[in-house]
Amino acid sequence: MLYLFLAKAIAMILKNNQRRIFLAVNAPKEASEFIQLNNNIIPHQKKMKWMRLHNLHLTIYFIGNVDAYKYDEIFNLSKEIILGFSSFTLLPDKFCLMPSQHPRMIWIKYYTHPAFTELNHALHFALKKFELKANQFYKEPVPHVTLARFYGLKENIYLSQLKEIALQPLAIKEIRMWETISSEGNSDYTQHKDSLFLK
Repeated sequence: MLYLFLAKAIAMILKNNQRRIFLAVNAPKEASEFIQLNNNIIPHQKKMKWMRLHNLHLTIYFIGNVDAYKYDEIFNLSKEIILGFSSFTLLPDKFCLMPSQHPRMIWIKYYTHPAFTELNHALHFALKKFELKANQFYKEPVPHVTLARFYGLKENIYLSQLKEIALQPLAIKEIRMWETISSEGNSDYTQHKDSLFLK
């Protein structure tokens, strides 16, 4: 019993000393405009969670849970990689439901770009030395902005009701480290003040 108690206590301490982080850029204004246009058609509810406007982002690379004491080293290595890349522009594809077979999210999806893929790969391989759990389940990145998550809704009923707006190209020039802050079962995101500018 004492062993189990100590094991749980140690696990809790380790968890509390971790930070869940990712590199991202601010979402374009079309993301917040789409939500504001459609949240009256499908209101925020238990089964339909629109993203809070200040949380909207496009992930460049998801790092995951890291020990707090490793944060500075991870940030500095990420900075070194990012500063070696030139800025680029993502072209918009469409609003869509994802995953396609069993959808549970609404996205703004962008066409892939060689620079986006190369930057993602460079960060992935540079951060391998930290043996991050998220690094072990790496998938080819698809640039997108998540607008909403839904559960148990009939997507074929609701998709036809959504009003779409014109999408614009998204310039990738300034990247920041973001962090997930969980409170009372809800997740919020905060941006760290240091911006990383591509060439």
